[in-house]
Amino acid sequence: MKIGKSIVFLLCCLSLASSVFAQEDSALVEKVKSLESAMAKKDSEISEMKRMMMDMSRTIETLQSAPNGPVAEGDVATRLDRLEQKLQTVTTAPVVTEQAEEIKKFKEFVCKKGHLFSDMPTKGVCPIDGSKVHQREVLKKVKLARRESVAEKIEAALDESKKKSVVVGASGTGVLQQVIDSKHSKDTNFGEGSLDLIFVGTPIAYTQFFVDLEAIGGNGPDDSISSNAGLNADAGSLQDTDGVDRVSVREAWIGGNYFNEHVQAAVGKIDLTNYFDTNAVANDETSQFLSNAFVNNPTLEQPPNGPGAFAFYDTKKSFRLGVGVQNPENSGFSVANRPYFITELDYNTHFFRGLEGNYRIWGRLNGNLPDDNKGFGISIDQVLFPTFTGFVRYGFNNRVGAVNKYAWSTGFEKAKLFPSRPLDVLGLAFGQQEGTEVKVDSITELYYRFFLTDHFSVSPHLQWLIRSSRPDLVARSAEEASGSELEHEKNVLVIGLRTQVDF
Repeated sequence: MKIGKSIVFLLCCLSLASSVFAQEDSALVEKVKSLESAMAKKDSEISEMKRMMMDMSRTIETLQSAPNGPVAEGDVATRLDRLEQKLQTVTTAPVVTEQAEEIKKFKEFVCKKGHLFSDMPTKGVCPIDGSKVHQREVLKKVKLARRESVAEKIEAALDESKKKSVVVGASGTGVLQQVIDSKHSKDTNFGEGSLDLIFVGTPIAYTQFFVDLEAIGGNGPDDSISSNAGLNADAGSLQDTDGVDRVSVREAWIGGNYFNEHVQAAVGKIDLTNYFDTNAVANDETSQFLSNAFVNNPTLEQPPNGPGAFAFYDTKKSFRLGVGVQNPENSGFSVANRPYFITELDYNTHFFRGLEGNYRIWGRLNGNLPDDNKGFGISIDQVLFPTFTGFVRYGFNNRVGAVNKYAWSTGFEKAKLFPSRPLDVLGLAFGQQEGTEVKVDSITELYYRFFLTDHFSVSPHLQWLIRSSRPDLVARSAEEASGSELEHEKNVLVIGLRTQVDF
């Protein structure tokens, strides 16, 4: 028994000493090694005691057949009882029981008049006074008796270590497109592919370091069928003239959520369209609509990804205000000289039958264009039924220096079209835009995304370029091009197949 108590005392000391240094990397490694060593030692002792018990059991069987068996058996049985008690003491030694106080975060759901619920009431409506229910988080001190085994302590230590590691993600997109009919396009089929590698690390508390590396091969049909609407927003080859593929840094910034997650901010090389003019239905060419007209509002006319910063203030009461600023030339020179500036106000609501909706209004200024070219727009996505979400976008520009006068689009996304396919999504959209130098472009797109696995999907696409006002790209020389007039491309059908892999 003394040995067992000593082992318990020793393990408690080791556990307490290790926890003091759990926040340091080197101490964390030593803690894990020490605990693993203690568990290995206890396993060895238990195995040895089990072997001794088996030997004593054999001795009892032998003594039972001897004339003086009953006397010897009683003596051995007494020794066996003592051994079993010792074994039980050692077996339970790695478990530590202690009193502890912890501050935990709890979710509450509160009505306008202060009624509290532990779960969100049906449709987000208070059953007592009929008002809208809001979710909030509160911190409470909890006293508890905690039992932690050695294995649990090791698992907790490893979880702490994972928080300091770098998370890597990968995404691959492949697109094949076939032009059914076009007056000007000599090419009829196009292939394009892209690969994204994403790295996320946590160098300090509440702060992340984010990097997105991308390689693209293929320009899609837009080089052959010119349209402001665009037929492949993922295209744009990064291949060198010698045929070597290049890798581009799409984004590389440091930032995070601060002040109890009220403020989100980042600085570095950024893509403003990832944070402004977002939309739940039409915002990602790798998983939703493929046409440029539906990925972001064409009147944004944002500069290429470059040095900049953004910040959002979330009131946690439905409203969010954001500002972003970026160098318009992706250059390290004069980063604050005549920048591109954008601000946005977001409103999240459940007023429509308790279903979620997001309403955004933005304004932007490009100091690198004549008269500090300005533009304004809205982006809306509203859940109309549990599996049916509609969207609307609209934007217009000051014409001086702008590419587009106005642009609008609308459409929907339908999930769970078939009960046996809960992850699949159907999307349909229509849009128009008018340039400052060309007439109206009209396009519609239909796609269906099949999920073959959780990480792999296939999407057939049908794009109908109803009308495209464009310069005649058939002219190959400068002299021919200077005399060409605007021509119309009408009723161009393009079928496509997109594959997407995410890890």
